[in-house]
Amino acid sequence: MTKQIGELELSDFDIAAVWASDVAGCDEESVRPRPDLAMIPSDTFGLWVRFTGSLSDGTPVAGIAMPESSPPSLRLHSFFIESAWHSLQLPPAPQFVLDAQGPEPFAQGLHRALTEVFPITLRTDIPVATNGKCIVQELNASGPIV
Repeated sequence: MTKQIGELELSDFDIAAVWASDVAGCDEESVRPRPDLAMIPSDTFGLWVRFTGSLSDGTPVAGIAMPESSPPSLRLHSFFIESAWHSLQLPPAPQFVLDAQGPEPFAQGLHRALTEVFPITLRTDIPVATNGKCIVQELNASGPIV
């Protein structure tokens, strides 16, 4: 089964906790399930995982992101909040990207103030192979809190 990244739904991660882009075929928009992966491997390039968490105001969130290692973290966050998808880009993304998908447009799209949104706390559904722990990440408007 192959899907386009924009067709992925959170329920697809019940089939497989990890989905992989076709980086070998130079088609990063096509993804396929990787049910053989019970943990996020250390060579995480082109993988997608599901996360859950909450906004600063306690609103529950879920979504997908690309894990990366050293140290384990998430990037390219797409959130499913209140029945709609929302993308979030953080610094050091270029200003034109932040103007369209940065913290302020993200908060405006949720009809909330920045202080009601950030910090956002996230946790992956599955652990990382290097340490056996799920990725826990906290995001503020200027980027991940390390």
